[in-house]
Amino acid sequence: MNFPGCVARQGRSRGCSLEYWPEGRRVPQYLLHVALLASTAAACTREDSVTLPSAGSVPVRSVPAAEAREGALRQRVHSLGQLAKTPAYAARLARVIECTPERGSGPQPDHVLLGVLLEVTATRDSVAIGHSHAKLVDGAGTPYAALPVAKTDDCVPLFKYSRLARNASQQGWLIFHVPAHARSLTLRLSPRQHLNETATLFKLGR
Repeated sequence: MNFPGCVARQGRSRGCSLEYWPEGRRVPQYLLHVALLASTAAACTREDSVTLPSAGSVPVRSVPAAEAREGALRQRVHSLGQLAKTPAYAARLARVIECTPERGSGPQPDHVLLGVLLEVTATRDSVAIGHSHAKLVDGAGTPYAALPVAKTDDCVPLFKYSRLARNASQQGWLIFHVPAHARSLTLRLSPRQHLNETATLFKLGR
């Protein structure tokens, strides 16, 4: 920084030092402060600027379909006898037994007829529900559909397809043909008009 009238040092081609002032007088203190601030500002402008990424350039992690399905399955699982409530219906598993087949009929070897007594009450204007809207899934992820017809001595009446009006209820047996060694069984209930909603889950306790 140069000041008019100052004496240049020997060997400087241009400008002069603040250490000299006309007629040998000392440089005023405030001028030294001004020079210090000016040099600091110049140094700051020479620093490399830091560029922050814009919001659009920040990568967004997409959730894989498998993780989305897994997250959907992380829901409340109801136990035997517990009432499950949804916006459209309320459901409860009252009993789980191995059904006794009628004479002359029965399951395949190493299989059982597993009966689930289901109670459903509509809480909306109407709910259509039947055996095809329920399935069992074992601990290995194998699904089992409910039998449309099964002749047993103790698992009667069957849970039949019906359209329940508001506050109307139905109780009946869902019967599944499953391996005798199947464990960690879960009932998944999904009425047809509510397929986009999360299924209602029940643990059978076996």
